[in-house]
Amino acid sequence: PYVFGLPPAPDLAIVKAVQPTTAAPGEAVTYTLAFSNSGDATAMAVGITDIVPVSITVQSVVSSGVAITDSGTSPPYVWQVQNLASQEGGVITITAILSQDLPCGDSVVNRATITTTTAESNSANNSSDTSVTIKAVYGVSVSPGSDSASGDPGEEVIYSLRVTNTG
Repeated sequence: PYVFGLPPAPDLAIVKAVQPTTAAPGEAVTYTLAFSNSGDATAMAVGITDIVPVSITVQSVVSSGVAITDSGTSPPYVWQVQNLASQEGGVITITAILSQDLPCGDSVVNRATITTTTAESNSANNSSDTSVTIKAVYGVSVSPGSDSASGDPGEEVIYSLRVTNTG
């Protein structure tokens, strides 16, 4: 009797993380996309897409591991990856600034996906979501002022402070 096994197949995976997970409007966040092929065959025509929300302004994109190339398509964060051999992978790091007008308590959700034209053994791990919760910004501005322009020794001077909530 012959025993037939499954043919070799790639198994692409992507894991997206963000630091910090809670940030105020205007603060920087760093997204990390770790991708790999843990299967036993090469994945051909690999692509990675990261649709960055409009409430995030990207400052830099750095990659390590296998070579990636910006595809030049829209949305702007779509990369072509070299054919990904078994046990190969890489990391893409995106540094960004959160928009100033994000409301406290909202979450900014971001998803990355990895694809291939080669049939995979497991496609359930081909996308990953992460989110940043927007924290409240508290701020107080204090400015001095005086109700009297000048005073003589021993004379009462009325002094005031103006306190403004800037958060």
